[in-house]
Amino acid sequence: MTETPTTGTVALSLSDFMALIPRWQYMSDRSKAIVKNTAGTAVVLLIGVVLLRAFLGWIVLAVIIWAGWKYLNRK
Repeated sequence: MTETPTTGTVALSLSDFMALIPRWQYMSDRSKAIVKNTAGTAVVLLIGVVLLRAFLGWIVLAVIIWAGWKYLNRK
């Protein structure tokens, strides 16, 4: 049985980590396109959620004002 050292630093190279998509070079063009489209959609959704969260208070206020306006102007 071998012992691992408990002190010191651990030197890791980039090749020690698993690639995000390890078989990218072997994927078909169609598969690559699907992955790229999915990643693009995820980025757009993330940006949209961040913006929605930032403006959520204003959106709620605008909906309340609009509903009040519609309620007051009904016949």
